[in-house]
Amino acid sequence: SALEECKWRQTRNPKVRLVQAPTGRAHTALPTPPPRISYLGSRRRRVRSRHRVYRVDIVFVRPNLANVSVTRPTLLLLLLSPPSHAAAKDDWLHLPQTVAPTGDYTAAERERLRASDPGVDGSPTSIVDSHFVRDLLANGAKPAPFAPAMEPEEWSEAVGVKLTDAKVRTIHGADIVATEAGLQPALQTEYFAAWELEDRPRRICLLTMDMTEDYRPYVGYLNDNIAALQSSFRSKGLPVFTSNWIRRPDDGLYGALDRFYGSAGVRSRENPTYIYLENGTLPMKEIAPTGEEIAAGLTIKSSHLSKFADVDSHGRSTFLLKLRALGVDTLVIVGAWSEDCVAATAFDAVDKYNLDTVVVEDAIGTATPTHFPAIEVMRAAVAKVVSTAQLVAYMDKLPPLAPEVRSQALLRAAAVRDCDPAAAGSARCGEGGGEGG
Repeated sequence: SALEECKWRQTRNPKVRLVQAPTGRAHTALPTPPPRISYLGSRRRRVRSRHRVYRVDIVFVRPNLANVSVTRPTLLLLLLSPPSHAAAKDDWLHLPQTVAPTGDYTAAERERLRASDPGVDGSPTSIVDSHFVRDLLANGAKPAPFAPAMEPEEWSEAVGVKLTDAKVRTIHGADIVATEAGLQPALQTEYFAAWELEDRPRRICLLTMDMTEDYRPYVGYLNDNIAALQSSFRSKGLPVFTSNWIRRPDDGLYGALDRFYGSAGVRSRENPTYIYLENGTLPMKEIAPTGEEIAAGLTIKSSHLSKFADVDSHGRSTFLLKLRALGVDTLVIVGAWSEDCVAATAFDAVDKYNLDTVVVEDAIGTATPTHFPAIEVMRAAVAKVVSTAQLVAYMDKLPPLAPEVRSQALLRAAAVRDCDPAAAGSARCGEGGGEGG
């Protein structure tokens, strides 16, 4: 079937001529002398010959097949793995490793992480077990959904950086080009979340972040979209969290963030670390939490960028305890600020706590020029980025939570309180997990 696909590609490109080599590898005719393939381990590499250097895209169609498109000039190269390699089961999954103090994990180290890391599927401390290994075995041999790597001319135009020297050079094994902002890899790829909201049943909640009265002049315009999302979640009986930034100049809660923004600009109210209005820490009334949400403890008084970093007197993340009690596995973030609290919380949610994370791009905002770059960083690294309309459309398809299930979930959230788990027992401190709802 692979050769048939190659022949079909021939019909689309008359420059491609298929040749069957005696070794069992299928390839196209290339200029004499034939190229020596130096490396085939990633999605795009170089194929070298005496006369020219070709840039190639590599897409793994199945464990023992690489479909390579040579683009300078337009040719197609289809490589079949040797028969001995084809006989090795799951060779694309079980790769050679180098176990060393600065290398791969030992078996014992991996077992320790599986038993203790909240960011690992199915660990006792993790909220989520998505059984990802099943997806990996089913899809690991398929091509990735990402677009081919971009040439320097493409990515430099996309990000608005001028190339000062487009000639590709190799430094310590890295192929680079020179830009006005410094050296960059010659080939770059755009990544995004491979999952969709509809992929599986989800236990989803909304976090409205730091939309306080002090910030109304900067992000108040987001209220209509945020209110629509809050209404959508509440209509389905799903949790809506609200955080408020409560740093004051005299609170004594100083740290590295204070040092970052510095100690000046307090009298003039230019220092962005602190809240200045008397009612400045209160949520804007249009999107304030309901009395029921306040009673269930779905509010976070926050003095950290990541809402997972606000802890009780025993150092436990209050937000994480609530999410664990509710059994949440998917977090939706709206609010302020894009490059600060939104980004910090999104990275923690995904990397530290194994939560699929959605960022609603027209329901977050900031007062700096880094809003759009922040969205692109989250889109490329941790978050599913959607619009308000897209998320509302998804929510409209969900059945509402049964009233008794919702009531039980809120009771579990309300039961989470600040007490010593060692002395009182984890259940009484609200650490009991909740799959229901």
